[in-house]
Amino acid sequence: ADGKEPLTLEEGLALATQHPDWLVSHQGFAMTGSRSADGRVPGIWMSQHSPRLGSMWPTSKHTWIGNAYCTERRGVSLLA
Repeated sequence: ADGKEPLTLEEGLALATQHPDWLVSHQGFAMTGSRSADGRVPGIWMSQHSPRLGSMWPTSKHTWIGNAYCTERRGVSLLA
């Protein structure tokens, strides 16, 4: 309803590689636009000064990690 859409794994990894300073300052985020068959979502976070990629349950109590959203998507479709 607020016009935001959750980032996918690909979008989140692009954000983290293009803007690593943002990842460091925000400590990480979950990419709820992608889910595995069992419902887990991918996340990327900082641990011991290094980025870590893993999965988590969307209902987990990781209050320090938020969900990443976008308000619009730009670019060209590679499928067209």
